Amino acid sequence: MKKFDIDIKDKSVWVTATPQEGDVTMPFYIMEIGHFYAGEGYITDRAGHDSYMLIYTADGKGKLQTGDFCGEIKKGEAVVFDCRNQHYYSSVGEWEFFWIHIKGIGTEGILNAVNYNGIRTVSIRDTGDFVRRIQQMINTASYNDICSLSGTSANIHSLFNSMIEDSFDIRGGYGNKLHAAEIRRAVDYIEENYSEQITVEDITKKIHVSKYYFIRLFKQYMGMTPHSYLINYRINQSKILLRTETISIGEISQRTGFSDVSNFIRQFKRQTGQKPMEYRKRFSL
Repeated sequence: MKKFDIDIKDKSVWVTATPQEGDVTMPFYIMEIGHFYAGEGYITDRAGHDSYMLIYTADGKGKLQTGDFCGEIKKGEAVVFDCRNQHYYSSVGEWEFFWIHIKGIGTEGILNAVNYNGIRTVSIRDTGDFVRRIQQMINTASYNDICSLSGTSANIHSLFNSMIEDSFDIRGGYGNKLHAAEIRRAVDYIEENYSEQITVEDITKKIHVSKYYFIRLFKQYMGMTPHSYLINYRINQSKILLRTETISIGEISQRTGFSDVSNFIRQFKRQTGQKPMEYRKRFSL
């Protein structure tokens, strides 16, 4: 089911782009982009549109409903969502907003990072830079030269990155600078003590938060659990030893904090696709 009422003023801008071979190789590319000055009757209600959509409100406000999210997109706020799912957005009074339909091999992954705890609006700190990047993409959306395509992909990534950073720095319920400092201390502790048999309880004693809150917060900031980060860091350190030292696999296992050799070999292969000795041989040729 689709329902539209494109109630927009004449000064609105709407640019469509037909993807070419160069577009689809980029991490991000544009399907459509626009700057709408919407009247009170503006509405879009649909599903099955094969793209992801970013909306940023320049003035006034709009309303979005998709999945579990139902809320307003106020001035200075941005939101991104999957247009393949049922979604409805409309003006609340008059609404000036920028919008982009985005695709690309990098989109789904970074969308999950932006909407880690579900779809939400994000208050943008540097609204001038955010709008400037969108305006630049509007101006070059129809260009298919490699420089323009690369620039567009970089601008889209910058918009997403701004949304991620601003989520953590501003929204007290989701993350703040204090939490960022706590996670940084936890990461430092892991990296300084990875060769020891450290536990999550050891880490939380250093930053004075509860175990389960810390695990959730750490995963929000780092994209993985504290245990996964510890294993990953140990594997990375073991790679250096495998390439620079002639010591045994058992000693490398011990130096990097693994409880036994078989666990080290299993974890190493799980992360790299090869056993430690195979990795060592590849870099000793």
